[in-house]
Amino acid sequence: MVKVEGLTVRYRTNEGYFTVLKNINLDIYDGDVLALVGPSGCGKSTLLHVLSGIINTYDGKVTINGEGINTKKHKIGLVLQDYGLLPWKSVYENAVLGLKIKSMLTSDDRDYALFILDRLGLKEFVRRYPQKLSGGQRQRVAIARALILKPDILLMDEPFSALDEITREEMQELFIEIQKEYKVSTVFVTHSVEEAVYIGKRIAIMSKSPGTIKQIIHNETYGLKDKRLCREFYDLMIKIRKDIKEEWST
Repeated sequence: MVKVEGLTVRYRTNEGYFTVLKNINLDIYDGDVLALVGPSGCGKSTLLHVLSGIINTYDGKVTINGEGINTKKHKIGLVLQDYGLLPWKSVYENAVLGLKIKSMLTSDDRDYALFILDRLGLKEFVRRYPQKLSGGQRQRVAIARALILKPDILLMDEPFSALDEITREEMQELFIEIQKEYKVSTVFVTHSVEEAVYIGKRIAIMSKSPGTIKQIIHNETYGLKDKRLCREFYDLMIKIRKDIKEEWST
């Protein structure tokens, strides 16, 4: 379980200190999928950077299974919008990079990496380089790299927003299948209310800057088959859009 208590993050500027996040309180349960929605500049990415250990100067407390975040001990998967692949490394080399940084690769690690790449439809591309892949394939490599770590928490920062609509929906379906199989605790940042409702088990709505958690909605449509054909799916989208409009316009 990941627990965030009273998290406040400030950046130093020429004019003084600028508060990005203010008093964030959040629980991310084992196997949870928390979709995080908020306006531009509200600190969504900053929150992910705190959870990933990239930012370690803040007020408050952030723990994984009761311990402060330790990037040497905790396995944290981070999937970015721009894929974060090294162009001079092959698909396989990019996929195992995170694990290789953590420790020496064992034969079991290599077998598991190839299994995940195969599971994500990348088996025939393991020797290719990123520039020879489509956007969807590159994002699959980024997801594979995170999963191969067997992460304590998976952080996804608008991972599908740069993809075309059809590819984005395919990646959403793929993520849902993977999540059901591996049950990785996930924080999924998105600008899209539809995507948040489609993917999230819970949906956290953030305020304008400085970002706070205004409400957390338990998604009753989570796990429904063909949910885009369900009235409940659209009813929840309408409700969240109304709440967001009221919150962000004040």
